[in-house]
Amino acid sequence: MNDINLVAQILNEVLKDRHTPRNIKQAVSNALKVLEDNSKELPVRASIAISEIERIIDDPNMPYYIRTLLFQAVSKLEEISRSA
Repeated sequence: MNDINLVAQILNEVLKDRHTPRNIKQAVSNALKVLEDNSKELPVRASIAISEIERIIDDPNMPYYIRTLLFQAVSKLEEISRSA
């Protein structure tokens, strides 16, 4: 499984979790849409997705395990964005 598929899997897991607040789901959904948009280069899409996730990463209403998953996704996205 390549890194982008792993990130997509993590983000989908966050979206499916019933304890994820709506604003978090919206940002994660936006990040996922950016990653799926093939009109831009992969490192650019990764950087935009990182920005979307970082916008909500410190939300006090976010369950700790969701934050951990998002940190994992950001870490993989940073690897992708540096690979260009």
